Amino acid sequence: MCVFEATNELDMAFNAKISAIIRVGKGYKNTCTPVKMGGVDIPFKASTRYLGVFLCNSKEFKMSVSQPRAAFYKALNGLLSKGRGKFDDVVMLHLIKTFCSPLLIYGS
Repeated sequence: MCVFEATNELDMAFNAKISAIIRVGKGYKNTCTPVKMGGVDIPFKASTRYLGVFLCNSKEFKMSVSQPRAAFYKALNGLLSKGRGKFDDVVMLHLIKTFCSPLLIYGS
């Protein structure tokens, strides 16, 4: 039984437009036969975001930290540029802890 037939029997639905396939293992660089869901090709991607964590295709399971790190620096630079000289150090540290730190910690 095909996976998609089983999901139809269970009344589950997949959205092929927002789905992606990443490969993990020895043959992660090999080209594969296109996978179709409801007549729509599901793309093979080098990385994809799942629950806030960026998963990458590679020989072993691997997560990327470059996107969360960039979001952290963007938020930090925004706070520092707008709050320079306006807030006490304690207030600035609290703002950084509240707005910037969760960007790094989420998903870890």
